[in-house]
Amino acid sequence: MTSLVFVHLLDRDGKAVAGVNAYPLEHAYRTYEWQPGETIISSTELDVPDSLGPGAYSFELGMYLPYDFERVPTVGADNTVNGDRILFGPVKVPRPAVKLPADSVPVKIRLAGELELIGYRRMPCRLPAGRCS
Repeated sequence: MTSLVFVHLLDRDGKAVAGVNAYPLEHAYRTYEWQPGETIISSTELDVPDSLGPGAYSFELGMYLPYDFERVPTVGADNTVNGDRILFGPVKVPRPAVKLPADSVPVKIRLAGELELIGYRRMPCRLPAGRCS
């Protein structure tokens, strides 16, 4: 029986926020036919939800048997078992770009390290007659 690949996008707490399961090479070359030392190149697309917030994430990748969902152990170059998945990361998801309103004055001023003023708007000031401020 051929194995499936799983790819999960994990949040900071290790919780999967997106994932996909797929047969490598879409069954064109089944995993039980693979030979030791052989390099197999396969790609899988992972749909990321639009609601995903900015921050640091990681990926976990592994394989499992579809009849019992048992994960296949990962083995290092020295033939030692390293668990049942491979972790990649961190991967940074940036904040979405902010589009300034058309009547804004663009600037780029860094404030307090992580804050940045990217623009401002001049608002009409309506003071009562006789007031200067």
